[in-house]
Amino acid sequence: MASPVDVCNSALVQIGAKPISSLTDNSDAARTCNTIYEAARDKLIRMHPWNFATKRIALAEVLPAPVSGYDHQFGLPADCLRVLNNDDENYDWMIEGRALLTDESAVIIKYLSRITDVNQWDSLFREALELLLQSRLAIPMMNAPDVANQKLQEFRLFLIDARLADAQEGNGDVIYDEDIINARFGGSDSAFVSPP
Repeated sequence: MASPVDVCNSALVQIGAKPISSLTDNSDAARTCNTIYEAARDKLIRMHPWNFATKRIALAEVLPAPVSGYDHQFGLPADCLRVLNNDDENYDWMIEGRALLTDESAVIIKYLSRITDVNQWDSLFREALELLLQSRLAIPMMNAPDVANQKLQEFRLFLIDARLADAQEGNGDVIYDEDIINARFGGSDSAFVSPP
């Protein structure tokens, strides 16, 4: 069974640093990994509607009602990193703090969940996170800004392929390379929409 330590060690080894045995080790590597790991993981989940992290849930209403603008507010799940949509896109809603505001009396959302179990991740997500960690560990661990920049570029390029592969799972529109080129350079109509 893989663990966050395995993910951090893979990143550390790739930049030439020594591995750790625990995120609570008394070492600079462990302290640095412990500081950046969760934030990097959550950021990467939030960046794309990963299939492994997507969930649906009926929200519970929170009282009192909003002071103005909408009639109802619903609490978001504790593991919610980003609301993708609701089951009926024909009504208005917005996120304010940790609540979804709307005029509807019942809401079901699709959202991105904070998945902490490494074994539930898509393999491409894990590799992308390792590259992101490498870019963030290179300076504090190796004093190597050039390596940090190189790893950040590798991460950005890899993330494009990882997102495309993830987006093509399901019976929705398949995204082809020419769709990306057309969307970027104003060619024929394309279903591709660049993720935020």
